[in-house]
Amino acid sequence: MKGFAYEKPPLTVKDMLRQRRRWAQGALNVLKRRDIWLRYRLAALYALVSWLSALPSLIALIANIINPTGGLFTCSGTLAGFIWFSLFKAYQKGYELNIPYIKSLENTLRNKVKTVLAIGFGMVLESVAPWYALLRPTKKFEVIAKDE
Repeated sequence: MKGFAYEKPPLTVKDMLRQRRRWAQGALNVLKRRDIWLRYRLAALYALVSWLSALPSLIALIANIINPTGGLFTCSGTLAGFIWFSLFKAYQKGYELNIPYIKSLENTLRNKVKTVLAIGFGMVLESVAPWYALLRPTKKFEVIAKDE
């Protein structure tokens, strides 16, 4: 089945964090509900734990660059690498899907560098977002603006 999903991303960092907070709180609500099958709650738990582990893995990466120790355990570098590779591939795929719709994007070194930096910034925001949701929960349903 072929298709394409049109989306409008949040326009500001604050709105992105608010959107991701809504997603994280939704996952937490799924975990609490007993009317949802256990296998679906386990899938939500796995996704949430993976998402929450992105920030600690970034901190471990930076700490290991500053003071190389080999990690806390044998596979810790592999685990952190998997999380960040997954985030990168998700952002890269989104970029590739949208290339035909970005008319101003020329294939220049400058634009490639800007793209890599934007993907890196987005990855860091994604790692902060679920922690923002845990530390700054909201009781209301937040709708963010997506049109200028």
